[in-house]
Amino acid sequence: MDDIKKLGAQLQAARLAAGMTRTALAQVAGVYYQTISNIEEGTTVPMPYTLSRLAKALPQAGLAAWREPVLLYHRQVRTQRRQRSTQRSLQRDPAQAPAERRPPSRPQPTLSIGEICRRAKAAGMTYGDYVDKMRRGEV
Repeated sequence: MDDIKKLGAQLQAARLAAGMTRTALAQVAGVYYQTISNIEEGTTVPMPYTLSRLAKALPQAGLAAWREPVLLYHRQVRTQRRQRSTQRSLQRDPAQAPAERRPPSRPQPTLSIGEICRRAKAAGMTYGDYVDKMRRGEV
């Protein structure tokens, strides 16, 4: 969002005009101090619910006018993330997928935890080491 600095400057001016510190505004609005700081410095775009809380805490600031641009920004970000995620999943080679996502190459017998513990103890191993070896097919 290009004019995020304008939003931050507007918030800071309204906060100072109300004679509030960042901490006081954060307490009144029910957000973290760092959130106020990041918005004022222009390093982050507030979430829509954060913006509405700030608008209620400082009604004279006119922050409600920023609702639509902030919503639009977050919709665009979500759309971009979804597109990137879809592209990554399409590019991923099934052979390189994590083991838990790959279908097993052969049916695995289901063992109870007690049975695995007994087998691990008989082999002189810890439960975790035995399970790791089972996953690698070494047992």
